[in-house]
Amino acid sequence: MRPNIKTIFRIIYSYITYPIKDNWIFLIIFGLLISGNASIVPFRFPHGGWEFYWGPSLAGISRSMVIAYMAAFIVKKFNNAGGVKWIFYSIGLFVFIISAFLLFDLNTAVSPSSLLLLIETNSSETSDFLFHYVFRLSTLPYLILLAVLILIIVLSEKRLPKILYTSKYNNIFSCLFMLTFVFGVYNYFAIFNRVKEARSNNDIETLFILGSLQWGIKGIYSDFTTNLLLSTIFLNDLKHTTHAWEKLNATIYETKSIPKITDNTTVVLIIGESHSKLHSSIYGYFLPTYPNLAQERDSGNLFVYENMVTPFANTSKSIKNIMTLNSLGDSELWYKSAFFPLILNMGGYKVSLWDNQNDFSKNSLRASYDVDLSYFQTADVFTDNCYSFIYGPKHDYDGDMIDQFVRNHTNEFGPHFTWIHLMGQHINAANRFPKNNKWMYFKTSDYSRSENWMTEDKKQDIANYDNACRYNDYQLKRIIDYYRDSTAVIIYLSDHGEEVYDYQDNLGRKGGRLLTQESIRCLYEIPFVIWCSNKYQEKYPEIINDIKSSTTRRGMTDNIGHLIFHLSGLTDGNSFYIPSRDILSSQYSCPRRILNGTTDYDSIMKPQTHKE
Repeated sequence: MRPNIKTIFRIIYSYITYPIKDNWIFLIIFGLLISGNASIVPFRFPHGGWEFYWGPSLAGISRSMVIAYMAAFIVKKFNNAGGVKWIFYSIGLFVFIISAFLLFDLNTAVSPSSLLLLIETNSSETSDFLFHYVFRLSTLPYLILLAVLILIIVLSEKRLPKILYTSKYNNIFSCLFMLTFVFGVYNYFAIFNRVKEARSNNDIETLFILGSLQWGIKGIYSDFTTNLLLSTIFLNDLKHTTHAWEKLNATIYETKSIPKITDNTTVVLIIGESHSKLHSSIYGYFLPTYPNLAQERDSGNLFVYENMVTPFANTSKSIKNIMTLNSLGDSELWYKSAFFPLILNMGGYKVSLWDNQNDFSKNSLRASYDVDLSYFQTADVFTDNCYSFIYGPKHDYDGDMIDQFVRNHTNEFGPHFTWIHLMGQHINAANRFPKNNKWMYFKTSDYSRSENWMTEDKKQDIANYDNACRYNDYQLKRIIDYYRDSTAVIIYLSDHGEEVYDYQDNLGRKGGRLLTQESIRCLYEIPFVIWCSNKYQEKYPEIINDIKSSTTRRGMTDNIGHLIFHLSGLTDGNSFYIPSRDILSSQYSCPRRILNGTTDYDSIMKPQTHKE
């Protein structure tokens, strides 16, 4: 006997709706929880954009319901066991609270950048982050929210089934859910198609920034699971990209030739951390945060650049673009460009690395991942062919590393390039200097702030940051003193800036938001100085004139490799040197200054006419 169509349909319908019937309260709650930002965003932005924000949010929720359907199937297989349900509920609660924290406190979401930051964060940085963002009174709303959500789950699971788990409601909801499910599956296929069209990991990350995926998906508006999926794809692609970049540099080393120089010249690049230009006394800050640099400036040894910006408010991205020869304004990417210290080495320079943010010691327990900054710095092609010395241990304070530098670093005869990477003013700034009277120089009484959100604790945060600046100034002086009697030039810049309650109630860097003039001044406008010893000035008067004439020019730190070639005397016959990107050159033409991969700095800031 042949089964009729109605029977076949009933069997299929029963199988499809199996996880839903008598279980759709779990499905709804769990689906909304794991959607994260997609559930929160319409309530985060209630003014003037309901139609716009609800669209991507509903798309994100539909994708989360696909995941929830799978979870409901597992729960059903365990006969709706409470323990299994609460495992999933716990996962959902964790995702929702984390999403809320990222959105409300950091204005961001799970993204390639946040996942990479997690990979690159060591234990001490984690503790600093937890102290600043988690273990504070500001976490109380999240604890209250967690308690409310748990109460809703308990009451819903105990009370609502008796009222709603009827044949009528089960059938109605099953039909409605299947429409949502189909919509969610369609959305997933749309996403995968866009990812397949991406030409590089940069294109994948752009999907988060520009929101160019179908149905309006954008990192801050999308669901947690989609963001996590895309971020994982991005990091996997970045791994392969990094390896290709290694091979590119290996090929350069094996096939290219650079004329070698033998002058006894030392070039030092110091990259600071989270140093706000707004808190630098050499740029007009009202407190003496950089007295030693000011003294060097007044003596004629230090030259202060007025109009430099960094391309990213993120250490890893910033440094990868600083240390390679790409120009973001010309749409060039770091992983398709040479590592300029390698070029210096090929030109006769000995290269050494001193880094207080990564532990390069043999006994380090922290692995170096294929995508992180430490791997970028110490890939095999560089440890084998570029560096003559790498300092290993990481210290609590930059001064402890500088102690070792002064005692043990040998500036051997011949050209030498030294790269020093400091911890600087990295959050939490209170942990960046010793707690004694000498370094606790600024007090809360130094700040006359009248904003209604300003408190004594926040004034202390500002004082801690300014004290970290003053400590940083002293460490820079010690490095300068070490090279004072040498033929040496030192470049100091910060990877990015920081917000220190400068214009709003915020300490740190909030990602994922629209860049404004105020946020750009805090995060992207950075200190940039060049110090030249007397011997260097006497030996290279033409270069000194080039420096003096360039301090007001517009520039971005992704092009400093060419400046360093100029300072090192490695320009003639160097095919990697491009004078139009060298801010010291008379041929210099400032490329577009693109921030965060998307925003034209000069268009937003609307600068006056500058000398190029």
